[in-house]
Amino acid sequence: MSFLGKDFGRPRAGDLVAGFSVAFVAIPQALAYAELAGLPAKIGLYAVALPSLLAAAFVSSRYLQTGPVALTSLLTFGALSTMSAAQENVSNYIALAALLALMVGVIRVLLGVARLGRVAYLLSEPVTVGFTAAAAVLIVASQFPRVVDIDIGERGVLEGAWHAVRGFADWNWVAVLFAVATVVLTLSSRWIHKLFPG
Repeated sequence: MSFLGKDFGRPRAGDLVAGFSVAFVAIPQALAYAELAGLPAKIGLYAVALPSLLAAAFVSSRYLQTGPVALTSLLTFGALSTMSAAQENVSNYIALAALLALMVGVIRVLLGVARLGRVAYLLSEPVTVGFTAAAAVLIVASQFPRVVDIDIGERGVLEGAWHAVRGFADWNWVAVLFAVATVVLTLSSRWIHKLFPG
């Protein structure tokens, strides 16, 4: 079977392991990134499935996964969360997020065609490091209430994380143990087996 000049023969065992490994990582990541962007979690499934299917026809990489990333999700939330049209209802927010993704994609293609990728080097290293560190804080803060299973209501990311920390007595310890087990399993995966998707 071939598509756009690519030969898709019978899948090998390594391909199946790679597919399952990516799925086990990409699906929960996509759900979390969608919520990080202020979108319903199910939108993350579209954001990870469609780009992966389209990219498979044109390019492959042993190291990269096509789909949403944390920084893009944060930037989407930052761009749309203050817009009144986005706050009116969920469908407006989803439509604006889709439009933003389309605009960014077109701009990136134009930058690539014009060979203007070097403009990224105009950002100084302190700015990049500061942005990345702040993004890490926001990501951890956004996910912490889910780890301890605390409802933060309409609170913002940092306020919600602080609310979850103060609500220690209401933590769901089954959820906490599940999160701890996930971290331990991920960190110890290299000692379990070389094919274990850590």
